[in-house]
Amino acid sequence: MSFFINGFGKGYFIDGKSIYKPIRKVLNLLFCLSITAFVYKAIYGPYELYDLTEYKQIINFIINGEFFIPFTLFVFVYYITAMLSFFINMYLSKSILPKCKRRVSNLIKKVVLKKWNTNQKELIVIKTSFVNLNILNKEKMDGVIKVNNILKANFLTTLRGLIAMIIYFICIKYFGWLLFSFSLFLIIIYVLVLGGIALFIALIPTIDETLTNYMQELSENETIEQE
Repeated sequence: MSFFINGFGKGYFIDGKSIYKPIRKVLNLLFCLSITAFVYKAIYGPYELYDLTEYKQIINFIINGEFFIPFTLFVFVYYITAMLSFFINMYLSKSILPKCKRRVSNLIKKVVLKKWNTNQKELIVIKTSFVNLNILNKEKMDGVIKVNNILKANFLTTLRGLIAMIIYFICIKYFGWLLFSFSLFLIIIYVLVLGGIALFIALIPTIDETLTNYMQELSENETIEQE
């Protein structure tokens, strides 16, 4: 766990590689453009691309306000997909996260109770090891929050990619079921990995709080019984 936060997590998620963010931006732009083009053709029919040398037509396209239609559709697609990603994250955090927190709390209590009755020293070592990770320090929590934001950004890009891929499958005759199935499989695996990391990060405070409070409760009960 310390390797993830201080090593892999810091290198690949918190600090990030200089090329990751630009790549994500380019992919977001491409996916949104593809979705916008599909929506435009569905509403207004086929469109025509001007040659770069036809500067007069390009100028007229801008001056006459024709650009406003695809621009508005692009903004619409950009923010609708962002809102969709936000609501999916919010739904999962409200429906799945509370259940996972309860299960983790119950599991920790069982483990703590068993260790308390058999080997308290080992339990203290576990608690000390967890505290030494410094995950819940304010400085480290800033990094954890940053990781969470990057995970959400990656999920948004993946969602747009999924929508664009479905459009490619519909519009491109030679896209094929094999490529579609393989791409869908990779996207599902990637989303599950992102979800697993996000869930783990969200459960860190619950693990620490439950472990601390339950150990304190058992200690107080044991002191009362001895008196």
